[in-house]
Amino acid sequence: MGTITTSLVVDFKAEDEDDGILVAEIDTYPNGLNGGETSFVPGDSPGFLIYKTSNVVIDSITPSTGLISNIGSAFTPEPVEDDLIYTDDRVQKVTKPIFSSFTSKWLGNNLGVPTYTEQSVTVPSVGVGVLRISYNSFYSMHRLTNIPTVLNGETSFPVVIYIVGHTV
Repeated sequence: MGTITTSLVVDFKAEDEDDGILVAEIDTYPNGLNGGETSFVPGDSPGFLIYKTSNVVIDSITPSTGLISNIGSAFTPEPVEDDLIYTDDRVQKVTKPIFSSFTSKWLGNNLGVPTYTEQSVTVPSVGVGVLRISYNSFYSMHRLTNIPTVLNGETSFPVVIYIVGHTV
């Protein structure tokens, strides 16, 4: 017989401790850095966006090949929309930091008027509900350059961009 094992990690943190948000994604906006394109060929220089809350400081951005350049920052050209699911908690995290133009509407059960921070939305009542929110976020724009057309004999390959930050 073989041995079967598993493990479980339980995280503990103070209730008022905020982790912050750090998200990176390819720029998919039609008028963005890539003109709406999301696939690239060797030699291209794709643009990507980094969203972060104000309590996050980026320490490094390291690609597996190529170079990274910072080319500015901007507000989202269209609102971010999230559906937040509430079941037994009054607080839900958002996918990107909230910076302005927050609106919300309940889809079904109404758990009250929400309040928000950059990274979460709190409702006054515990219950089962779906809250559709819309807001503007803020991001920094970056470009991956100097990608070769052939890498170690390969003409198709991934490039990893590793972003490290810390909260303050």
